[in-house]
Amino acid sequence: KPRPPRPQPQPQSQSQPQSQPQLPHPIQHHPIQQHPNQHPQGTHQPHHLHSRQPQHPRQAGNTKAQQEQKVHVEELVEVPDVEDVLERKVLRENGKEPRRRQWQKVYAATDGANFVLFSSKKDLEKEKKPVTALSLNGLEIGVETQYVKKPNVFHIKDQFDHMLFQTTSEEKMLEWVEILNHKKEGRQKAVRRNTVVAIDAKGRKSPKQKRKQAHGSVDETGRYGVVRRQLNKYLRSRPKKQELVKKGIIEDAVFGGTIKHQVELERSIAVVPNVPLIVLKCIERVEVNLMEEGIYRVSGNASQIQHQVGKANENVAGLDLSTEEDIHVASGLLKLYFRELSDPMFTNTLYQQFIDSAKISDLTTRMTTQKTLLKQLPVENIATLRYLVKHLMRVAEQKSENMMAISNIAIVFGPTLLRCSEPSMDSIVMDSPYQRNVVEEIMLNPSVLEF
Repeated sequence: KPRPPRPQPQPQSQSQPQSQPQLPHPIQHHPIQQHPNQHPQGTHQPHHLHSRQPQHPRQAGNTKAQQEQKVHVEELVEVPDVEDVLERKVLRENGKEPRRRQWQKVYAATDGANFVLFSSKKDLEKEKKPVTALSLNGLEIGVETQYVKKPNVFHIKDQFDHMLFQTTSEEKMLEWVEILNHKKEGRQKAVRRNTVVAIDAKGRKSPKQKRKQAHGSVDETGRYGVVRRQLNKYLRSRPKKQELVKKGIIEDAVFGGTIKHQVELERSIAVVPNVPLIVLKCIERVEVNLMEEGIYRVSGNASQIQHQVGKANENVAGLDLSTEEDIHVASGLLKLYFRELSDPMFTNTLYQQFIDSAKISDLTTRMTTQKTLLKQLPVENIATLRYLVKHLMRVAEQKSENMMAISNIAIVFGPTLLRCSEPSMDSIVMDSPYQRNVVEEIMLNPSVLEF
């Protein structure tokens, strides 16, 4: 048969060309022979090729682990760092309980996964050493419900640290709790993210990741990184002072201990039963000249007092105050001893009950109640209180010379003997007159100590 005439080529226009004649059938059965980017014009592509984008040769071997890596990276949420002025109260720090639990202002800031506290904003700006730097990983952060003396308080605690923080409003308190928890959760997600990134297509970990996992370190974005965390961990692992004292490794210092413990240590060399030697030595020096004006009211030289404190802590039996020329150093040393007691003269347990007894209007009921409370004090405390009151009465007898009447002595020794180890600003202001009244009434009625 004669061949049909060959169609004439038509000039191409700028518009979209119309339907092209289909290629012969054999080419449709072998599309794989063609490069994905070089299909002949008019070749019909299978449906699965139309639904996929062409892949780069390096992406063709992507594994499931690498796809999971992308998902984890996309889920991370960065929380901005915040800073503000907070009120802090330390209940436990580095496994130790402080001597005084008072509220203090600090400038708090988050630095990556760390919670850093400075004395002021200037210290942060000048990058000075912080007061405390805590790693948020492993800490319990939440609204405080047990402490009801102040509003808008949240806590941060673990087995080594327990701190309370107060904000100016409830909204700021909830904001701080939310941000710190986000920082803590972001830290945990970062650990998971780094682990996934370090796993290759065959599921093997890189040597760098193995070293990080062995040392428990994480990529730090803050200024206080691995070295500081490891150092804090080492310091927190130290045994408590109370444990070392029980084992006999160290001995409690005279200043900062308790009357009962000090009496037990001095049992073999005691001069007056149940009265610490430091009290006897100070009173003995003061009574050399009871007519000195302003005894217990005028402060002594601070450096000399601290020098005597060091001697007493080293060897209280060898302490000699008779050579001390300034009588106010001895009186200041005695006041400092009672002020530094970890458990005050009237004890923390009975503090509020003594304050409430001072509020009773009827004198007979008030004195009866106070005598009942005094009977509950430890034997060592009541013996020391009797010895001290007798001395203070002898001081008051010379009031025409030393200008120290009973009311003046009560003003000095009220907050020193009757105090709380965890005072708040409200208690310091409101309880001051009752502290003075309790000491003054005991001096005016010393018979309440005789039982």
